[in-house]
Amino acid sequence: MTNIVEIVSQAGRECLVLLDELGAGTDPVEGAALAQAILEKLHTAGARTIATTHYSELTNFAYARARVENASVEFDRATLRPTYRLLIGKPGRSNAFEIALRLGLPAELIERSREFLSVEQAQFAELVGNLEKAQQEAETDRAAAAKLADEARAIKEKHEELAADLARRREEVLSKAGEEARALVKSAKAEAESAVKELREKIAAESTRARESAIKAARDKLHQLQHKVSRAVPEKVIAGQVPTVLRAGQEVLLPKFNQRGYVIEPPGAGEKEVQVQVGIIKMNVPVKDLRTVEQPKVGGGQSEVAGMLLNIARDISVELDLRGQYAEEAMLTVEKYLDDAYLAGLPRVSLIHGKGTGSLRAAVHRLLKGHHRVKSFRLGEHGEGGYGVTVVELAH
Repeated sequence: MTNIVEIVSQAGRECLVLLDELGAGTDPVEGAALAQAILEKLHTAGARTIATTHYSELTNFAYARARVENASVEFDRATLRPTYRLLIGKPGRSNAFEIALRLGLPAELIERSREFLSVEQAQFAELVGNLEKAQQEAETDRAAAAKLADEARAIKEKHEELAADLARRREEVLSKAGEEARALVKSAKAEAESAVKELREKIAAESTRARESAIKAARDKLHQLQHKVSRAVPEKVIAGQVPTVLRAGQEVLLPKFNQRGYVIEPPGAGEKEVQVQVGIIKMNVPVKDLRTVEQPKVGGGQSEVAGMLLNIARDISVELDLRGQYAEEAMLTVEKYLDDAYLAGLPRVSLIHGKGTGSLRAAVHRLLKGHHRVKSFRLGEHGEGGYGVTVVELAH
C-alpha cells in the first residue's frame, strides 16, 4: 500500500502504472471500493494504467467509465489451462468451481458453494460464461468467413484471368482475320488491274467479236474476285443506317472496304443482296452491309446526268498505270482519264508512272501544271508508292 500511495501522488499523463491484484489482502468489499477509488484517481490524472483483479466490482467500474476497457486472458475449460490469448473488451472469471471439480472436490460441495453466492454474483458469473461462449462461436464463424472470402477471392482472380485470356485470344483472331482479308483485297485489286490491262490490250489488237469475248471474260473474272473478297472480310459491327430503299445509281457506303459505290440494280422482292459498282469492280453485297450516304438535292432534270456519271463511275479506277507508255501516248491517256475521273466525282486519283529515268514523271507534271481539272498534285508518300506515283487532287 505504501508503494500505491507514492504512485498515486506522482502519476500523471506521461506515466504507465501496473497494479497486480489491486485491493487484495483485505476485506473484499472494502478492498474493491478502495481499488475503484485508486483507479478513478489515476484515470483522472491521465496515467495509463493496467490493473489485474478478481473483483467483479472493478469489472462493473470499467463498463461504467469512458476510456476504460475490460480485458481477460482466455482460459480453456476443457484442459483447465490458460491459452495466453488476450481478449480485449471481455472480462474474465476465476473458474474456481470448474477447477476444484476437475481436481476432485466432491460435486455436492461445489453445488453447496454455488448456494452461498449472491444472486448478483451468480448472474455475473453466468453472464461472463455466456460471453466466453459467444466469443468462441464468433471466432469460429470469423475463421469460416475468412476462409470463404479467400476462396471467393481466388475464384474471382481466376475468372478475371480467364476473361483477360479470352479477350486476348479474340483480339488475336480478329487481327489475323483482318490481315488475311486485307491481303486478299490487295491481291484481288492487283488481279483486277491485270484483267483490265489484258482487256485493253485485246481491245486494241482484236476484232469487235474478240472484244466482246474479252469483255465478258474480264467481267467473269472480276465477278469471281468480288465473291472471293466478300467471303474473306470478317464480320464486324458496322455503325450507321442501313438503307431502306435502294435505287439504280444511288451512292452507298461499304464500311467493310472503306469505299463508296453505286447501286447497279436494286434488289427484288425478298432478295437480301444488291449489285454494287465500286471503282471497276462489280460485286453482290448483302443489303445489311450497306450504309446510306447523304445525297445532295437535285432537280428532276439531272437524272440523265446522274445516269451518265454512274456509267463513267462503273469503268473508272482511282489509279491509272502509265508504265510502259511513251510520253506522247501517256499524255493522251492522262487527259481522258482526268476528264472521266472528274465526271465520276472522284476527289483524288493516283497516276503510276514508275521511278525509272524520271522522263515520264516530268512529262506528267508538265501536263498537270495549270490543268483546269487539277487542284493540286504531289508525289506519293510512304505507302502510296513514293516518287513512282503522283497523287492528284481534282478541282470540283
